[in-house]
Amino acid sequence: MTISTSPLAYDDCYEVFERAIASDKGIRIPFTTSDETMNYVMRLHNARQLKRDLNTEVYPKDHPMYGKSDYDILKCSRRKVDGTYFVYVEKMTMPAKIEEL
Repeated sequence: MTISTSPLAYDDCYEVFERAIASDKGIRIPFTTSDETMNYVMRLHNARQLKRDLNTEVYPKDHPMYGKSDYDILKCSRRKVDGTYFVYVEKMTMPAKIEEL
């Protein structure tokens, strides 16, 4: 089975991204299996890439959004917590402490 290249196939992913952006830190979505989380994280990454590709057509090359997505500020990861598998969609933040070497 091929992966869809239509943004319409990813409406659920875009809703997840919007909810994560609207939250303070991010969101998480429960799944039954590890495979389901892997599949959904791949769908999230594909949806974000489609937005980047679309923005190369919408914006001129010198525009800050050319080839970028509003969702690039989000990190998608998989975790198992107390026996439940989750996809986390979190805002990337600067570490609390940074030390020079």
